[in-house]
Amino acid sequence: MANLNDQDLIAEIDKEEMARIISELPMQIEEGWSQSQKLILPSYYLKANKVVILGMGGSG
Repeated sequence: MANLNDQDLIAEIDKEEMARIISELPMQIEEGWSQSQKLILPSYYLKANKVVILGMGGSG
């Protein structure tokens, strides 16, 4: 069983740096929220009754 406290082992196994990406998620969410508050949306957007979220490749 791998020792999850062994940072060298994690770095060796985690070639895509997913542990770092996951650890940065709260900061990314905060930045996204901050940017969303600056948006000025047309008033007719209030009439929307459906939202479609699409992703491609690794974005999901």
